[in-house]
Amino acid sequence: MTQLTRNDVLDVLQQQWGTYIARFQEKTPGEQQLFLEKQGYARLNDLVAHVVAWWKDSIPHLIRFMEDPDAVAPDYNIDDFNARAVTRFHTIDEAEMIRLFEDTRDEMIGLVESIPEWAFDDPNVSRRLYAETIGHYQEHAFEND
Repeated sequence: MTQLTRNDVLDVLQQQWGTYIARFQEKTPGEQQLFLEKQGYARLNDLVAHVVAWWKDSIPHLIRFMEDPDAVAPDYNIDDFNARAVTRFHTIDEAEMIRLFEDTRDEMIGLVESIPEWAFDDPNVSRRLYAETIGHYQEHAFEND
């Protein structure tokens, strides 16, 4: 991984993730379903729920990494984490899930804007930021991205 910058992270949060829902909704119902199947999710809510869950999990860890240089990154069973996220948000309707996605994306943007410049050199901070923004977007990007 090359040196991560604030602008790299903000660009993905504002441009790619910021237009994600609208670009999904521009697809035909058949294209939407095919995309969701390729992503391994039944509904847009489920896909968005797992993104929200990862962002909400990341925020306190990123803060802790900046406050404690000896903090250790937690171990995750990714499949279990994603399944719990889908279950946790299963009853929320699509409009509310999209609002929660946008609110959480705004929280991530605020955090990234407030991170001191030195923190981008911290391996825990930079790895987690990359994974949750750029890397995660690449996993769920549309074919024409």
